[in-house]
Amino acid sequence: MPAVFGTPLAMLNSQAAMDLLDKRGQLYSDRPHLPMAADFSGMADLTPLVRYGEKFQFGRRLMNQALSTRVVTKWEQGIAEESRAMLKLLHTRPTEFIGHLNKMTGAMVMMSMYGHRVIADDDPYVKLAIEFMEASADAITGRWIIDFLPIAKYIPGLAFHKQAAAWRARVPDWVDKAFDSFKENMDSSEDAKNSLCGSLMITPDGSLVDQETENRVKWIATSGFGAGLDVMVACLSQFIMAMALNPRAQSQAQKEIDEVIGRDRFPEFSDRESLPYMECIFKETLRWGTPAPLYIFKPERFLGLDPKEAAKLDPTNYVFGFGRNHFAHSAVWFSMVGILSAFEVSPDVDKGGHTKPFKVRFTPRHRKVPDLLSQ
Repeated sequence: MPAVFGTPLAMLNSQAAMDLLDKRGQLYSDRPHLPMAADFSGMADLTPLVRYGEKFQFGRRLMNQALSTRVVTKWEQGIAEESRAMLKLLHTRPTEFIGHLNKMTGAMVMMSMYGHRVIADDDPYVKLAIEFMEASADAITGRWIIDFLPIAKYIPGLAFHKQAAAWRARVPDWVDKAFDSFKENMDSSEDAKNSLCGSLMITPDGSLVDQETENRVKWIATSGFGAGLDVMVACLSQFIMAMALNPRAQSQAQKEIDEVIGRDRFPEFSDRESLPYMECIFKETLRWGTPAPLYIFKPERFLGLDPKEAAKLDPTNYVFGFGRNHFAHSAVWFSMVGILSAFEVSPDVDKGGHTKPFKVRFTPRHRKVPDLLSQ
């Protein structure tokens, strides 16, 4: 068995990973201890750093409570509004599509975590959240000398000391500011009440939770922004590339959308069960768009499966982390079907007919699209 700095490393196929990390998560769902992030940078309560135990189980219960299918339905209107705003931007400024995806997903996650509506491009809470996301991603890489050489903490002048101190000084702003704004609006704002924080901060009898639970909720929300933004943007970027490279699959999905919905409106969440091929596109994008693309793009692989086999092959089991993130599932699916309803996605080519590196065109599919976008 290979080892990294003396730690055995097992490479698992997807079914073994599911069996160990999901079905038997109580035994195998632990994380390595990363001193740089947890001990020196003030990020010990960041969800990916919490070791398996009582605190981990408590946080998992809170997340399952806040991200269940039943709870996520109350965010559907907000998801739809942000997705439609993204479609308008794709129509007016299509070359900036990565920026549009970042803006949309940032707004969706802020709305769901805190009930905060993002209006301006330079929203202060989004800026803080992105700053924290980038810092925490760097802190947990395991590349710092202190992560594999504990004695380094006694050696003054090493670079990690200075960097950890800088991050630790920023943690209160990163973690507290958006949460404090939520608390100020909790009694007066329906968005705040319906947010993840709102659903977890108030007990069934209407009283506020204790301080320990409040601190856990605060860190879950902080962790959720980075996890949501990164994964959702990656999935949607892969989807756009997949559609540009697979016009046959794109055309078949659009044919289904036109037959089921028509061209007088955009899809709604209630249409999802009537769009089985679109569901295959969603799942195949998640499967194909992992860090190492898995063979060809073939959405049909998910059609006609018996329930047991379908559950076994479902990439939503692991793409958003082992377990379920119904918010991310819903937001990504809705954004995908909206894009295919409104646009034909095709490679952008230069004057010589050569495809440009990840440059795509978004062409309105029919003459009603501009009017639908203006509604």
